[in-house]
Amino acid sequence: MRYRIGHVEYDYNETERHGVVITDSRTYIRENPYELLNIFMNEIERRLRHSIRDKLTGTSINPITGTETGKEISDTSSC
Repeated sequence: MRYRIGHVEYDYNETERHGVVITDSRTYIRENPYELLNIFMNEIERRLRHSIRDKLTGTSINPITGTETGKEISDTSSC
């Protein structure tokens, strides 16, 4: 199995029962394909969160909470 999203790559060999996740700065080697999948997904999510946070910085939207700057977060749902 081989998957690549951006600069993050997941490669697992079912016959040899080992694989790797390769990022810009690290290579993770594991026998368990689900451990590698977890590493792969976490790396993609981390990069996406940083990208969104960077794009929201300097706007009227708080880059951490996603709410308009100056508005309070309500504890009650609008549903």
